[in-house]
Amino acid sequence: MHAVDAQSGLTYRGLLGELIGLERGQPPVPVPSLRKLIGGMNRSDVSVVEDECEPIASLWLAARYEDSALSSLKPLAVDQALLQELMRLFQDLGEAEAHRDSTIAAGEAIRITEPVAHEAWLAKYRTAFRELENPIRKNLSHGWAYFDPSLMRRSSPPA
Repeated sequence: MHAVDAQSGLTYRGLLGELIGLERGQPPVPVPSLRKLIGGMNRSDVSVVEDECEPIASLWLAARYEDSALSSLKPLAVDQALLQELMRLFQDLGEAEAHRDSTIAAGEAIRITEPVAHEAWLAKYRTAFRELENPIRKNLSHGWAYFDPSLMRRSSPPA
């Protein structure tokens, strides 16, 4: 009853005291993945980990890391080559978004309020458009002015 357990660093009485305290308070957060990390630690090592985590816990929770798209990068083994590739891809994404924003700002984009309907229509006719012969495709492109009023003012569509 008074002997100290080597694994937990607690006596039987101490362990009962902690269990009673847990019953009275808020139950601990169930995190099974932590069991394999701290399961083999003694009480003093667990206390060290608690002391290191406590000051940053509020920042971690406020950042909502688990809900971030970047959390999926955690399992990757990061080396310099992977980091450079990731930075290049993020730069490409940034450039594509900047181009998209400038296209929208210039009024060169068609505003789509219900993308699902347009995607369904494109899926239905995608093959037909891709198989159009060049002369027909070129004639179709002349009709673009009917969809963009600013082009209607600049030039009239072919008769």
